[in-house]
Amino acid sequence: MEALHWQSSIIDKRYSSRVLGVYRGFAYGWVRDEERPHQPVEIEAINGHRLCQLVRADIDLPTVQPLPPEFKKHGFAVPLWRGWQGLHRYRVAKRLVIQIKDTNIVLGRVAAAPNANNLESSGFDGYCDVFEGKIGGWIWRPEKPEASVDVSIFVDRKFLVRTSAVHYREDLRVANVGSGAYGFAVPLPPRLLDGVARRVDVVAADTGAFLKRGRLKLIGAKLAPLTKN
Repeated sequence: MEALHWQSSIIDKRYSSRVLGVYRGFAYGWVRDEERPHQPVEIEAINGHRLCQLVRADIDLPTVQPLPPEFKKHGFAVPLWRGWQGLHRYRVAKRLVIQIKDTNIVLGRVAAAPNANNLESSGFDGYCDVFEGKIGGWIWRPEKPEASVDVSIFVDRKFLVRTSAVHYREDLRVANVGSGAYGFAVPLPPRLLDGVARRVDVVAADTGAFLKRGRLKLIGAKLAPLTKN
């Protein structure tokens, strides 16, 4: 689980970083300057050539699992929209580059969905399955069937994991869903199996769009679809 949580990439031999996912109008991630680890890094969100947001990577991210010490105070939450969320029907999708300020060092790219409830409008299709003891399902991009898609999972609005949907499923292949290699399954950590009712949200990582049946209720090891948002 730790590898899925905090898998990072070294950029420009100086920075380590990870974009964890888009969720409820924010792009979450972390970045650290390995030469100056106590100096917060400033992050830009660029739409075309226009600066949309500027934030400092100096927060502790809301996570299910405890943060490793080296990631404390290196998190960022970039707001992707301004104004009241109910106005999403008037928005258009944003393709944003998230990069380090005053550089060309790109941390990630997101295509923020104006309506997170419509997965297909952002070019994807996929479902969450109801398992016991794990969160799983499938997602693909029909226009680019050869490309894998990442999902991000949040529990009670805290980040749990980002993972790639690359597992082969015979049922998808039989249903003519591309190659069939679009499945994912993430075991639930023991701390979440204590019987307390929790909400689980599963989104396409780089758009924030919910998978179909991607809002779930967890009690013990059992998951069930939420009937209301």
